[in-house]
Amino acid sequence: MVKEFNDIELRQDLESNSKIYLYFFSTGCGPCKTTKPKIEEFSRNINDIVYLIPSQEAKELQQQLKVSGFPSIVVIENKQFIQGGIGEKEIIKIIDGESN
Repeated sequence: MVKEFNDIELRQDLESNSKIYLYFFSTGCGPCKTTKPKIEEFSRNINDIVYLIPSQEAKELQQQLKVSGFPSIVVIENKQFIQGGIGEKEIIKIIDGESN
């Protein structure tokens, strides 16, 4: 399930102990434009939650998670960091591994 970023909803989802993918992107970023449709397709094939978070939103969350570039993905389960990656190759590697 894909969700647009909403701070309150994300906090509720984190409390539910669900597996959550946080995909951070920038609208002017070439690799972001390539990976975003792949993330959306990935989300249709899993039962977990995928948040699409534009770079100009959730600045505090980005700092907490140490997001240092775009595109980035962070995977959280049971309120714990599972894995993360920056760049198209890393993101594809993570989602390909998760959908197998």
